[in-house]
Amino acid sequence: MLAHDHAIWEIDWTNTVQPTIVTKYSIPDGSNIHSLWVNELYVAVQLSANLTSDNGTVPTQSTYVFTRGTRTYTNAYLAIPHPNSHAYVDLDRDNNKLMSMD
Repeated sequence: MLAHDHAIWEIDWTNTVQPTIVTKYSIPDGSNIHSLWVNELYVAVQLSANLTSDNGTVPTQSTYVFTRGTRTYTNAYLAIPHPNSHAYVDLDRDNNKLMSMD
């Protein structure tokens, strides 16, 4: 996985000379990624971003959980809002359980 301020890319590194992008997961533009977890079923990311709404730009801290193949945060399997960026989040990769403490 590679992560940037607007996307997470799942890369197949089987051919190290020419790696292949398997899936691109879109996240809010300009995101600051705090943590990223991956297992066979899910991709989870904890981030801070400024989202645009009818009231202007709103700062937000969230954790998005994508099922494999879901391509955008607006269709994420789960979106957890946090009151601030100090939330503790962890994914138990073996049991597919997410822990979130705000």
